[in-house]
Amino acid sequence: MTVLFLTASVSFGQVSPHRATPKKTAAPASITPATSSNEHLKPLAPDSPAVAVASAPAKASTPGAASIDTMQPFLKTINFDIPAGTTQGNCPITIPEGKRLVIEYVSVRAQGPTGQKFIAQIQTNVAHTESLRGKIWLVFFYQGTFSGIDVFTASHQMHVYAEPSVPPALFVATRTDISGAAFIEATISGYIVNMRR
Repeated sequence: MTVLFLTASVSFGQVSPHRATPKKTAAPASITPATSSNEHLKPLAPDSPAVAVASAPAKASTPGAASIDTMQPFLKTINFDIPAGTTQGNCPITIPEGKRLVIEYVSVRAQGPTGQKFIAQIQTNVAHTESLRGKIWLVFFYQGTFSGIDVFTASHQMHVYAEPSVPPALFVATRTDISGAAFIEATISGYIVNMRR
């Protein structure tokens, strides 16, 4: 069953139908289509200024007592003779005050009269005291005899710390006999860092 409701207003004793004022409806909102995800790939207009964005350079760091601000490459070749009548020779490794040398690779050549053998070591210190001095031994391999001279070589990858000390860091070579003269050549590679205690 349908129920019809009528409304009326009274004016001067007459009944007249009441007209409902239609409600104003808002115009439908316009929808702007979303831009493509590749919109940012469009080239800049000719008059648009170019903008360069750069991140701050990261600082290298390593665990331990040393805080690294910069890593300065270190490469040093040393050579010395072991004179006749002696069995040992050495060469100091100079390290600037306030710095720490990190040795990463050492390559050595030793040569002397036929039949002699060689050993070598790097002596370092990280506490400025003789009692804590470290010795890193190198292993030589015989390469052959050239014009009556025996030649040995050693190459070692490592990670060894060395600080300024008294006595200083040393490269030391020793042979088995005192006859004739021997010759030692070594290249030390690594880097120097700042120390903060």
